[in-house]
Amino acid sequence: MESEALLPIEQERLVTRIAWRIRQSLDLGNILDTTVAEVRELLDTDRVVVYRFSTDWTGVVTTEAVLPGWPALIHQQFEDVCFTSNYIHPYQEGRVGNISNIESAPIQPCHREMLQRFAVRANLVVPILQGVTLWGLLILHHCRGPRPWTDLEINLLQDLALQVGIAIQQSELYAQVQRLNSTLETQVQERTRELRQILEFTDVLSQITHRVRDSLDERHVLQTAVEELGQVLRVDYCGAALYNLEHTKAVMHYEYLRPQVRSLLGEALILEEWGGTLPQPEQTRLLMPIQDDRGVLGYLLLGHHSNRAFSPSEQQLGRQVANQCGIALRQARLYQSAQTQVQELSHLNQMKDEFLSAVSHELRTPMTNMKLAIRLLKLNLGERELEAQTKGEQYLKILQDECDREIHLINNLLDLQRLDSGQFTPQWDQIRIQEWLPAVLTPFQERIREREQGFHLDLSADLPPFVGDVSSLERVIVELVNNACKYTPSQGRISASLSCREGQFQLRVCNTGVEIPQGELEKVFEKFYRVPSADPWKQGGTGLGLALVQKLVQYMGGEISVTSSGNQTCFHVHVPNHNPG
Repeated sequence: MESEALLPIEQERLVTRIAWRIRQSLDLGNILDTTVAEVRELLDTDRVVVYRFSTDWTGVVTTEAVLPGWPALIHQQFEDVCFTSNYIHPYQEGRVGNISNIESAPIQPCHREMLQRFAVRANLVVPILQGVTLWGLLILHHCRGPRPWTDLEINLLQDLALQVGIAIQQSELYAQVQRLNSTLETQVQERTRELRQILEFTDVLSQITHRVRDSLDERHVLQTAVEELGQVLRVDYCGAALYNLEHTKAVMHYEYLRPQVRSLLGEALILEEWGGTLPQPEQTRLLMPIQDDRGVLGYLLLGHHSNRAFSPSEQQLGRQVANQCGIALRQARLYQSAQTQVQELSHLNQMKDEFLSAVSHELRTPMTNMKLAIRLLKLNLGERELEAQTKGEQYLKILQDECDREIHLINNLLDLQRLDSGQFTPQWDQIRIQEWLPAVLTPFQERIREREQGFHLDLSADLPPFVGDVSSLERVIVELVNNACKYTPSQGRISASLSCREGQFQLRVCNTGVEIPQGELEKVFEKFYRVPSADPWKQGGTGLGLALVQKLVQYMGGEISVTSSGNQTCFHVHVPNHNPG
């Protein structure tokens, strides 16, 4: 009775102790060994084992605690046909096998025979589950004689089986983490090796680049390239073949090779062996085009006598060296001064093409409208109705507007040319800004109203008279307000303000709707430059307006800048007043 009363306490202590070990240790074998030993001692039975199933429902005893004199089952593998057919599903559902006497228990003969073979007289079995999967069994064998198993003993074994299931899951998760760590470590080592190789190749590429670009001797360029590349890649052969003047064949002119490797100097490459002018790399050789922006000049050939394949980084280094050779060859053949002149001519030619394209479009559009208006006007000249006269006035207005637009474009071109050549003639005058500026902005009122834009003008009350080139100041203000109207959407806002501080007039023109990218701000004052994708309303233009504004401001001794953020663009102009008092 006394031992019966202590059993629940001992059970709780044992389960608590094993649970603590599971939390402290990831060594499943050590946990199971301790568990079976303590259970055997606490319950005073002859054998306690942990039995693990394989995928085909055979199994092996992985852990055992057995008293001397009874046969050991450790590491023995069993194939119990009776168990497979009769007990797998019940154990998966949590069945407990409770046999107090195998001689009188209602079990299959094959099962009784197996237990008798190991001197088992009483048997207690609980499943070890991993979720819904039957992982194994926790088994107690009493060999001295029959033994009835109490509810406390059964509960103890079930609690321990639950803890063992937790330990198994924890151990398998840890093993998985270890495998992942090992895989990751391998990948890190491989990546580190690749990075070291890339750094080495980068250094080599830098050295080769400096050597070939610092020379205008074609022979020195290519011989340096093949020797450096062949040595760093440890290949058996590295050569450079160049096309002849007719571009009909590529002949090997420069090479680096190891002893006992056949020379290819003077031989023509048979490009068909690589499938064309852009061959794919093979295991023992790699062919890369030496080219520049004008085409293929020749090829670099790398070769191995072994079957070692070229790695991606080796292929990349080869291509980069070939590209550098192409650049250096073109420099050597054209010579440095001639190449500079060609680049300048190319740049000027590009600017000319852009200018002609933009100006042709801007000149052609108004001329087309003028021709159409003239044709319609002629058709209406013979009609006497008032309606016809009204249409004629409308067509004449179109002609006048388009002519004004053409004259404005031409004036901009002429004024820019005069400013660049120093032939611009100033027109000095004195005006009162408060009376002069509203009149300058009056022509924009109808345009702003039609486009449903908002406009606000802010003038300081204490503005002094302006003394300077009034005509140039007017051109600056008109161009900036016109530019704001073009790029302000419907319901957008345009604002202009003018103040005077410390003898300088400060003009500020802002509009909402289009924000200029920060990388484009420094370019907006260049001739013929237009911000990419900044004209969603297709207003057109040549890119001369802001260039002219900057020239005029600088001519008047002032400064202009632009800021753009928060969906707003502002132009800031500072112009000195020659009579601030």
